[in-house]
Amino acid sequence: MKEDLSSILKYALALIFRDAVAMGQTNLKRLDAMIQSLSDERLRWLMGRGKSLVDQGKITIKEYKTIMKDILQTEMERKMIINELRPDPLTVSEISSRIELPPKQVLKHLIALRRRSIVAITGERKGELEFQLLDSSYNK
Repeated sequence: MKEDLSSILKYALALIFRDAVAMGQTNLKRLDAMIQSLSDERLRWLMGRGKSLVDQGKITIKEYKTIMKDILQTEMERKMIINELRPDPLTVSEISSRIELPPKQVLKHLIALRRRSIVAITGERKGELEFQLLDSSYNK
Protein backbone atom coordinates (compact mmCIF):
# COMPACT_ATOMS: atom_id res chain seq x y z
CA MET A 1 0.00 0.00 0.00
CA LYS A 2 1.57 3.27 -1.13
CA GLU A 3 0.03 5.36 1.61
CA ASP A 4 -0.17 4.24 5.21
CA LEU A 5 -3.37 4.55 7.20
CA SER A 6 -2.14 7.47 9.28
CA SER A 7 -1.66 9.60 6.16
CA ILE A 8 -5.14 8.67 4.95
CA LEU A 9 -6.58 9.55 8.33
CA LYS A 10 -4.69 12.87 8.37
CA TYR A 11 -6.09 13.61 4.92
CA ALA A 12 -9.67 12.88 6.05
CA LEU A 13 -9.26 14.99 9.18
CA ALA A 14 -7.81 17.86 7.15
CA LEU A 15 -10.88 17.82 4.90
CA ILE A 16 -13.22 17.81 7.89
CA PHE A 17 -11.28 20.62 9.56
CA ARG A 18 -11.30 22.64 6.31
CA ASP A 19 -15.07 22.23 6.10
CA ALA A 20 -15.42 23.26 9.75
CA VAL A 21 -13.37 26.42 9.16
CA ALA A 22 -15.43 27.28 6.10
CA MET A 23 -18.61 26.99 8.17
CA GLY A 24 -17.17 28.99 11.08
CA GLN A 25 -17.35 26.02 13.44
CA THR A 26 -13.82 25.74 14.70
CA ASN A 27 -14.51 25.33 18.36
CA LEU A 28 -13.70 23.02 21.21
CA LYS A 29 -16.93 21.04 20.79
CA ARG A 30 -15.99 20.05 17.24
CA LEU A 31 -12.38 19.26 18.12
CA ASP A 32 -13.44 17.24 21.16
CA ALA A 33 -15.86 15.28 19.00
CA MET A 34 -13.07 14.60 16.48
CA ILE A 35 -10.84 13.21 19.20
CA GLN A 36 -13.65 11.04 20.56
CA SER A 37 -14.39 9.74 17.06
CA LEU A 38 -10.78 8.71 16.56
CA SER A 39 -10.82 6.73 19.79
CA ASP A 40 -13.86 4.69 18.71
CA GLU A 41 -13.11 0.97 18.31
CA ARG A 42 -15.41 0.66 15.30
CA LEU A 43 -13.48 3.35 13.47
CA ARG A 44 -10.13 1.77 14.30
CA TRP A 45 -11.46 -1.58 13.04
CA LEU A 46 -12.57 0.06 9.81
CA MET A 47 -9.15 1.63 9.33
CA GLY A 48 -7.52 -1.79 9.62
CA ARG A 49 -10.09 -3.39 7.35
CA GLY A 50 -9.66 -0.59 4.82
CA LYS A 51 -5.97 -1.36 4.46
CA SER A 52 -6.86 -4.95 3.71
CA LEU A 53 -9.46 -3.94 1.12
CA VAL A 54 -7.01 -1.61 -0.61
CA ASP A 55 -4.25 -4.23 -0.54
CA GLN A 56 -6.62 -6.76 -2.12
CA GLY A 57 -7.59 -4.28 -4.83
CA LYS A 58 -11.25 -4.27 -3.81
CA ILE A 59 -11.26 -0.47 -3.41
CA THR A 60 -8.88 2.28 -4.44
CA ILE A 61 -7.07 4.65 -2.12
CA LYS A 62 -9.28 7.46 -3.43
CA GLU A 63 -12.45 5.49 -2.60
CA TYR A 64 -11.07 4.64 0.84
CA LYS A 65 -10.27 8.31 1.55
CA THR A 66 -13.79 9.32 0.56
CA ILE A 67 -15.36 6.61 2.71
CA MET A 68 -13.19 7.52 5.71
CA LYS A 69 -13.95 11.24 5.34
CA ASP A 70 -17.69 10.55 5.29
CA ILE A 71 -17.51 8.18 8.25
CA LEU A 72 -15.34 10.55 10.29
CA GLN A 73 -17.72 13.42 9.57
CA THR A 74 -20.74 11.34 10.61
CA GLU A 75 -19.08 10.05 13.76
CA MET A 76 -17.89 13.51 14.73
CA GLU A 77 -21.38 14.97 14.31
CA ARG A 78 -22.88 12.15 16.38
CA LYS A 79 -20.33 12.67 19.14
CA MET A 80 -21.20 16.36 19.19
CA ILE A 81 -24.87 15.48 19.62
CA ILE A 82 -24.07 12.98 22.38
CA ASN A 83 -21.98 15.58 24.18
CA GLU A 84 -24.82 18.10 24.06
CA LEU A 85 -27.26 15.54 25.47
CA ARG A 86 -24.91 14.54 28.28
CA PRO A 87 -26.25 16.97 30.92
CA ASP A 88 -29.94 17.27 29.97
CA PRO A 89 -32.53 16.18 27.40
CA LEU A 90 -32.86 18.53 24.40
CA THR A 91 -35.04 19.04 21.34
CA VAL A 92 -33.76 18.84 17.77
CA SER A 93 -33.87 22.64 17.46
CA GLU A 94 -31.87 23.11 20.65
CA ILE A 95 -29.20 20.66 19.55
CA SER A 96 -29.12 22.18 16.07
CA SER A 97 -28.49 25.69 17.37
CA ARG A 98 -25.81 24.54 19.81
CA ILE A 99 -23.73 22.59 17.29
CA GLU A 100 -24.61 24.57 14.16
CA LEU A 101 -25.98 21.66 12.13
CA PRO A 102 -29.25 21.77 10.20
CA PRO A 103 -32.19 20.31 12.17
CA LYS A 104 -32.82 17.70 9.47
CA GLN A 105 -29.25 16.43 9.82
CA VAL A 106 -29.49 16.40 13.63
CA LEU A 107 -32.72 14.40 13.43
CA LYS A 108 -31.11 11.89 11.04
CA HIS A 109 -28.30 11.32 13.55
CA LEU A 110 -30.73 11.08 16.49
CA ILE A 111 -32.69 8.38 14.65
CA ALA A 112 -29.48 6.42 14.09
CA LEU A 113 -28.44 6.87 17.73
CA ARG A 114 -31.89 5.76 18.88
CA ARG A 115 -31.63 2.58 16.78
CA ARG A 116 -28.36 1.83 18.57
CA SER A 117 -30.04 2.46 21.97
CA ILE A 118 -27.77 5.40 22.72
CA VAL A 119 -30.56 7.98 22.96
CA ALA A 120 -34.27 7.79 23.71
CA ILE A 121 -37.28 10.02 23.23
CA THR A 122 -38.28 11.33 26.66
CA GLY A 123 -41.30 13.40 25.72
CA GLU A 124 -42.28 16.53 23.92
CA ARG A 125 -41.39 20.16 24.56
CA LYS A 126 -42.13 23.25 22.49
CA GLY A 127 -43.99 21.03 20.01
CA GLU A 128 -40.86 18.95 19.37
CA LEU A 129 -39.63 15.58 20.51
CA GLU A 130 -37.13 15.71 23.34
CA PHE A 131 -34.16 13.33 23.31
CA GLN A 132 -32.05 12.08 26.19
CA LEU A 133 -28.76 10.22 26.36
CA LEU A 134 -29.41 6.78 27.84
CA ASP A 135 -25.94 6.20 29.28
CA SER A 136 -24.10 9.38 30.24
CA SER A 137 -20.79 7.51 30.39
CA TYR A 138 -21.10 6.56 26.70
CA ASN A 139 -17.78 7.22 24.97
CA LYS A 140 -16.60 9.93 27.33
